[in-house]
Amino acid sequence: MPSMIECEDVLIRINPNDAYRLDYSRNEGRTWMHLYGKNSSTGEFEDLFDNGKELLARTTKGLFYSHTRGRTWNFRSRN
Repeated sequence: MPSMIECEDVLIRINPNDAYRLDYSRNEGRTWMHLYGKNSSTGEFEDLFDNGKELLARTTKGLFYSHTRGRTWNFRSRN
């Protein structure tokens, strides 16, 4: 099941058809646009979290963080 979070005025979700991709919506989920994806270094996204200062993602390759609202991801630790 895809995970979705609200970050300021944007919804961000794990793509339901491709867990390597993230999508975003600015209209409450009526339409979705590509945000990030197909990067083998992050692996498949499993869950998303917004801790206020940054977004966190649990993936098949570990824990990643983003200071760019999900456009780029940096490795934090192994699962």
